[in-house]
Amino acid sequence: MKPMQLAALETLATENYIDYAAFLNDTFKAGDREIPEEVMSRTNELNHAQADLLDFLKVLAEDYDLSGPNGLKARTELMEYRYDAI
Repeated sequence: MKPMQLAALETLATENYIDYAAFLNDTFKAGDREIPEEVMSRTNELNHAQADLLDFLKVLAEDYDLSGPNGLKARTELMEYRYDAI
């Protein structure tokens, strides 16, 4: 899925929904283009319906390390972690 996700992100950057220079530096920052109302409305609807899941993901992102031998990458075995700088 990674190639498809990168292609989608590059399209968002090319269309200036996310900042292209930041994207090239593996950072995400809002671009100058406004998100269409239909997309924003649907996103808000789904976020509200899945609030518990979003709260859980927020805790994972804020309270747990991603890298290192005890990080989420190692624990889930979804990403390579052995070469993480710790």
